[in-house]
Amino acid sequence: MAIVKSITWAQAQLIQAQILSGAQLNALGELLLVRENLATVNVGKIAELYQVDAIQAVESLTSFDAEAKQIVVPNWYSPKVNNVRLANPSTLPAGNPEKVSWTDDGKYVAFAHTTTPFVTIYKRSGDVLTKLADPAILPSTTISRSVAFSPDGRYLVVGQASSPYFIIYKRSGDTFTKIADPAAFPSAQPFDISWSADGNYLLMTAGTTPYFYVYSRSGDVFTKLTNPASNPTGGAMYGVRMAPNGTHIAMGGSGAPGLAMYKLVGSTLTKLTDPTALPGDGFAVAWSPNAQFVAFTSTVTPFLHVYSRSGDTFTKLTNPDSLPTATTGAVGWSPDGQYLFFGHSAAPYLIVYRLANGVLTRLPDITTLPTDVVKAGGWSPDGQLLVTAQATTPFINTYKSAMGQVPGSPVVPRIIP
Repeated sequence: MAIVKSITWAQAQLIQAQILSGAQLNALGELLLVRENLATVNVGKIAELYQVDAIQAVESLTSFDAEAKQIVVPNWYSPKVNNVRLANPSTLPAGNPEKVSWTDDGKYVAFAHTTTPFVTIYKRSGDVLTKLADPAILPSTTISRSVAFSPDGRYLVVGQASSPYFIIYKRSGDTFTKIADPAAFPSAQPFDISWSADGNYLLMTAGTTPYFYVYSRSGDVFTKLTNPASNPTGGAMYGVRMAPNGTHIAMGGSGAPGLAMYKLVGSTLTKLTDPTALPGDGFAVAWSPNAQFVAFTSTVTPFLHVYSRSGDTFTKLTNPDSLPTATTGAVGWSPDGQYLFFGHSAAPYLIVYRLANGVLTRLPDITTLPTDVVKAGGWSPDGQLLVTAQATTPFINTYKSAMGQVPGSPVVPRIIP
């Protein structure tokens, strides 16, 4: 009988679930793994209450025979139950949220929405979100479509419908104070706002030419970079994200080609060659934590597109077997880069995929699904919460999402007798 006593992170990653759908618990709480021939093998008892569909099984059963009594359970699995919808915050946003943004420490999350005060900020304590007092100076707008915390949580940028089209707050404790406007503004309200991973660049998209803007930050001063020699084509740009590598920028936009890729070197923006396979009409965009993959939502079938990146070349992955059936408007990666959610405009409104070896596999629907169009969302940086924004009350949904540790953290395997 083979018993694994210690594994590295790389080895742990090989314990990916190839047969997740076969995992089940019997009455004794033992984990049963269903082989392809439907025979069951007892590979170990579970010492804590793990969510069964989150337990990764052994990739190859050759190291465990039918009498095996032990199995490695890596410690990034939280004993908390996964995919459970939590109670609403005591104070909900006043309107339909358009965007969501977390701080990198997971202590604050903000929603941009359609009615005054146009931005609602929560402070997190465990699984509880508590609304903070509104800033003294609110966005001057009829609707806010975008919001973004700087990675360190010191700055919060909110889009607004009138010039200067965005407002920058600086945080001190739980208080958000407006700082001076930049000298140069976008030509219209931003559809999306995001930051570079180091917090030195602020990015935003708009519905009028040149369609996107990049600002460098020095302290509290934001300076607009020179427009690139080649602007995005096709029409308005909706989503924008800079890769964690601090170099590559991806945008989703209306009309063909539906996306635009840029590279930032120093203060110079250069448009990259479009991928061979294009979405035709794009919307939101999200990079994987390792900057190897970038995902786009779309208003046309197949409604989602995921590309792998090699240098400056982007190659579309094969579509998953199970696709969304309607327009997707939200997308986000889990902190470990293994899971990808899409929010869309038809039931079940929220779909989660797992990415393994370049293949997307749709997971079973989560418990207590959103009840309307999911327009935005995001995992907390520790992977414990998944927050989504929907078009009707209660406007937000918070799910317990037991991601546990993220790649790169020390892994101390446990042997479960």
